[in-house]
Amino acid sequence: MTTTDTLPQIDPTPHTAGDWNIDVWSYPGATPPRKDLVIHNETNLIATLAWDQGQENPYTIPHAEALANARLMQSAPYLLAVLKEQTRLLDQYLAGSLVSMPTAIRQQARHAIAKAEGRQS
Repeated sequence: MTTTDTLPQIDPTPHTAGDWNIDVWSYPGATPPRKDLVIHNETNLIATLAWDQGQENPYTIPHAEALANARLMQSAPYLLAVLKEQTRLLDQYLAGSLVSMPTAIRQQARHAIAKAEGRQS
């Protein structure tokens, strides 16, 4: 039987500063030798993803799926910034401060989605 704990409500805290990067860190001297798929910024390790390294392993995520997950995690700071900006514009529009929504909002959203899907850097 498994239980799922809900995350506690916490005060908003700034996330680890971007830009976040994806890399493979090798540990040839480990027993057994391994490679970790990691998300990091210039100074901190943010996350390590379990992946099958291109070899079937029922206990880890397949290689392509792990990379897609890593891209989504890597783009999180950018996605958050875009969502905040679009919410700000929507609030202005609904309050009557903007006569129409800026057309750039759609382009900004499409760029954020493409970045999260690994189609743009």
